[in-house]
Amino acid sequence: MKKRKFDIYYGFLLCQFFCIFLAVAFLVSLGPNLQFYFFAIIDPGSTSIYDSAFNGQMVRFPSLLDWLGGVLSIPVLIVSLAISSSTFKVKSPRKVHLRLVLSCFFSWCLVDLAIGIFDEQAEVAYYLQCLLANLAGSVFLVLLMAGLFSVLDLYIKIFSCADVVVKLTASFLLVALSFALCCITYYAIAFLFKPLPVRIQLYTAYPASGYVKTIEDKKIKIPTIENPKTSLLPNNSMSSRFYMVSIDKGISFNFDANSEDQNYILSVATVEGCLEPNQALEAIASNSWRTFENVAEFQASFDKGTSQVVSETFPKELTPHPLEEESLTSFWYKPSEKEGEIDIQQFFSNNIFLHYSTDAREQIYLITAHLLEKKGNVVSTRERELDLNVNGRSYSYMFNVDPSVELSSKVNCSSLGLEGNAQDSNFYSVNVPLAGMVIVVKPDIDKKVLRLYTDRSQVDIAGGMGTRSIKNLRLGELVYSDPDKVDRFSLSGDIRRVLIDGYKKEVTEADVYSATGDFTVAYTNGGWMAIDGTADFLWNRKERLNSTKWESVDAGWSGVATIIGSILIAVGWVLRSLVFPSMVSNQDYKWKLF
Repeated sequence: MKKRKFDIYYGFLLCQFFCIFLAVAFLVSLGPNLQFYFFAIIDPGSTSIYDSAFNGQMVRFPSLLDWLGGVLSIPVLIVSLAISSSTFKVKSPRKVHLRLVLSCFFSWCLVDLAIGIFDEQAEVAYYLQCLLANLAGSVFLVLLMAGLFSVLDLYIKIFSCADVVVKLTASFLLVALSFALCCITYYAIAFLFKPLPVRIQLYTAYPASGYVKTIEDKKIKIPTIENPKTSLLPNNSMSSRFYMVSIDKGISFNFDANSEDQNYILSVATVEGCLEPNQALEAIASNSWRTFENVAEFQASFDKGTSQVVSETFPKELTPHPLEEESLTSFWYKPSEKEGEIDIQQFFSNNIFLHYSTDAREQIYLITAHLLEKKGNVVSTRERELDLNVNGRSYSYMFNVDPSVELSSKVNCSSLGLEGNAQDSNFYSVNVPLAGMVIVVKPDIDKKVLRLYTDRSQVDIAGGMGTRSIKNLRLGELVYSDPDKVDRFSLSGDIRRVLIDGYKKEVTEADVYSATGDFTVAYTNGGWMAIDGTADFLWNRKERLNSTKWESVDAGWSGVATIIGSILIAVGWVLRSLVFPSMVSNQDYKWKLF
């Protein structure tokens, strides 16, 4: 029986030690944050305390859970264990607080020294700053702990009892008070430094440029109501032409009839020096075409190197590519040569894709490759291979610049003729370092049969780093496209209207709006781009436009002085009423078991 009481007592002892350790950890975790934000508040070199802390940059303020998670950091756990262990077998207030100061100061100094050595911090200023911060932090921690310990003694006096159970509940109270202090400090700091979300409504005409970052957890495979498109391109059927350039990984063009009863007629011809499909068509002789019938699918791809695919104008329904993974996209909008139309150009740093469908109609493409490569400071010609696969059968086309030809800046578009064009492997020696193939796809439809419905063919184009340009989009039809969902954007150009929380902002040509949050990007009836959503952070150039709660009350530095003064008065009252009397009397803390 005696042994069981002994075990229970030491169980209570261990429980109280853990409570002290946990309470100390909550308070120690405040140290680095209080140091950072306190010096930001007293910094006289900035117009706002937020800018003095973060220099106007985007810093996502931690959540309460992240703030409390600082308790689990290795330095905090090491220092907290050292501090709580120093109070073992000591109940005298003077000795307890002396040990608290010394253990806190020296343990933090050892931790900072280890961090400095590990991070190769050799500057004297770093160690001097840590020394001063540790000294001030140790005194501040002792004052907090002294106040809390005195509150626990008052708790014991209220019960007029000092048995083990009451002392243990006092330990739980210590943890609760430390946790509350940690949470109160978080909300106080958030009041001063956390920017408030604002609603932004932005409308721009063209030209315009910037970037958008799509919401990563909403990347899609097939656009639906639940999974909206994420490509900035209109997904309704619109007449357009495109120009795609892949810089490093070559490019592939894939056509699928997507129908069991609708086949196509494929005609191909090789050309050199051609930049546009119409230009190439004019240069091709009628006897230079090779034709394939009953085509259900085909692929055309160039090997590694700079390549491009250009289309003629016809209706397409653009949708995100099934493999599209790049979420951050730079874009440029500019008016087309024809009034009432625009061009959209996008840059992809990893992989470039385009996927669309169209009804049974003639489609014309030009796929070409540059026959040059750069090694160091030297640019030389190189051989490029085009692989054509029709209904499962492969045909190879090799292009190389004739070594006897002197390269010049003048490029003529011409047909390469029928020579070798009927073989599985074809070789061409060209006069200019740009060559490729014209592709014409026509539906094989019997004109005597009335067809009320045809399946839509599918086209996929993929490459490496490069640009995607969709040209001649009619402004009046953009409004029918579904909106995009983005969580970051930057926009400049012909901005026409800006509303922030319903208030109109003055617009200038120099405006560059950047924001993070949750937004939709759509098109208005007139074809303008419209961005609407909630911004967690919002800037116009370097000016932050969403204020903190503190800035919204417009208290100024006099308010800061009032807050600091109030805190000092409260601390003084605790010291005079609770801490100093216990230090003078030096009577043992009644709530401690050890």
